[in-house]
Amino acid sequence: MSGGSFDYAYARMHEFADDLRERLTQQGQVVDGWEVSTWKPAVAAKLAEIAVLVDHSAKLAKEAEWLYSGDTGEDTFMWRVAKIEEKKP
Repeated sequence: MSGGSFDYAYARMHEFADDLRERLTQQGQVVDGWEVSTWKPAVAAKLAEIAVLVDHSAKLAKEAEWLYSGDTGEDTFMWRVAKIEEKKP
């Protein structure tokens, strides 16, 4: 980014959502020598919902970081955020 002051927090958020979804598909399996937790269906459903919300938040955070860094202008920021909000989970 041209501002150089951000560390792409949105990328870490997106990675967390991906990791959470992966863990949900691996429930009860042994991965790298460790058994992945098995959650009750209601808990697994809530975790899946959280993954969607974190992913959505990551998209919004990306736009905020781009605005703060000067890589996008206010009008573009508002347009891009509106597009993301149209697809709100």
